[in-house]
Amino acid sequence: MGYIENGTEIAKKLNKQYGWARNPIVSYLANAQQESNLNPASFQSGQGNWNSGVGLNQWTPGTNLQTRARAIGRTDYLTIDCQLAVTDYERRTGIQYYATSAYNISFNDFIKSSRDIEWLTYAWEANYERAGTPMMENRLRYAREWDTRIDGILKNIVEEAVQWAIDTANDSSHGYDQGNRWGPDYDCSSFLTTAYRKAGLSIGGGTAVNTANMRSYFMAAGFQDVTSQVNFRSGSGIIRGDVLITGQKGHTAMSIGDGQVVQASINEFGGTVGGQTGDQTGQEIWVTRYYNYPWGYCLRYPGGGSVTPPEPKNVAFVRWIPA
Repeated sequence: MGYIENGTEIAKKLNKQYGWARNPIVSYLANAQQESNLNPASFQSGQGNWNSGVGLNQWTPGTNLQTRARAIGRTDYLTIDCQLAVTDYERRTGIQYYATSAYNISFNDFIKSSRDIEWLTYAWEANYERAGTPMMENRLRYAREWDTRIDGILKNIVEEAVQWAIDTANDSSHGYDQGNRWGPDYDCSSFLTTAYRKAGLSIGGGTAVNTANMRSYFMAAGFQDVTSQVNFRSGSGIIRGDVLITGQKGHTAMSIGDGQVVQASINEFGGTVGGQTGDQTGQEIWVTRYYNYPWGYCLRYPGGGSVTPPEPKNVAFVRWIPA
């Protein structure tokens, strides 16, 4: 897994399992990225050398990580789960983290703090990491980057966008129209753009977003191009919330997992402009089985879904789309 995927997993676990607040999570991620690039199997002095820094926090010597993990019954030393559990053990037992005069905040208060991200990033380095060469400019840059991602990770922007899209597809008052495309009718690109905007993501471009430019707007909003990680022909690797785009002018759809996509397709006359408001055919905006348009790009927002969706709030009928 890459550092963004690891950071996403870490953020969710710190928040849900250990009760960390937003800004402390960002500051932790920034420091851990500088220490280990968020790789729990990182060895400072070569693979298997436990005499120097090891793991997310670069415990030095690495045998400290082993000793503290065994104290809580863990031996899976090089995993995110184990190392976060060790970090929480350190909080509970008062080891490793020592408040300084410049950043006089306890470990317990740190994880709940609403102080600004820069201050907390300095505080974690001074009170916990105590790096010989802090490289604070890197840590602060990483903090700013994680600050742009964290709300989507903790809020689960992806799930909110998917659910809005499904709800809209199930509501016949919304249909397809390129001429009147920002509600109540939508075309394919305005439909997905609105879904993610409704979920709280700032996607630029105003009403000018379309299939020719949406890749750049979505990536500027934090999406990643994961095209190389998926198989468009089979649908393998595509997960809930992924945005599928043909490339230039063409089509786009959203994966909702379980081998299905939701999309705005075509109006009741088989065209793109005009017709009555709303869905007269049940296939203007609808859920259907996955198909290869063919797609050119697959975009994914960090902190997204899975192949199998959660239990649905509303049941959408699944239909075949013509090949």
